[in-house]
Amino acid sequence: MFIDTLTEKDLDITPSAQEKLYEIIDGAEDKAIRIYVSGGGCGGMTYGMGFDELAERSDKDTVRHITIDDSKSLQVFVDIIALEYLRGAQIDYITEVGQERFVFNNTFLGQGGTGGCNACGGAQ
Repeated sequence: MFIDTLTEKDLDITPSAQEKLYEIIDGAEDKAIRIYVSGGGCGGMTYGMGFDELAERSDKDTVRHITIDDSKSLQVFVDIIALEYLRGAQIDYITEVGQERFVFNNTFLGQGGTGGCNACGGAQ
């Protein structure tokens, strides 16, 4: 059975990441954040985010509506295939000296993936 609601247990988005995502999307009408997974192989999976139109939601997307406070909210889309690689992950936004970035923690590695198949000349 397909469940179209993305829960915090599926994908934890920290308060600092929520605030930064809202800051990025604020003022863009009818936009959502799409979280995606691509790649594979020796380098492992690549995790990223982009904008999507609210109207472009697919019937294969899970959705999470995040309310930051009374005046701030956003929607996050993840397709069901990407969700299998993201389930249990956390998205955080960190600020270090001279550097700010989103970080995906506890991704596919936590589900048994290693990205180290040795097929591309990796250490034996």
